[in-house]
Amino acid sequence: VGHTNVVTALAVGPDGTVYTSSYDGEVRVWSGNDSACLRTLPGPNFNVLSLAVGGPIGTVYGGAADGGIGVWSGT
Repeated sequence: VGHTNVVTALAVGPDGTVYTSSYDGEVRVWSGNDSACLRTLPGPNFNVLSLAVGGPIGTVYGGAADGGIGVWSGT
């Protein structure tokens, strides 16, 4: 249960949760403890090339190939 294309970015949240993006158009959330895929974030269905996690609730920001930015709050 992983990405179906090249992984383009990885970010680690303050609680150790790992976030990855891929050319498959998905951003996935992984357990930092056992590497299990916890969920796929809704949207964006575009190629996310960069990820950052910030803020006290772990907001995830993604930069896309088309110049757009995705934001997932409190993931």
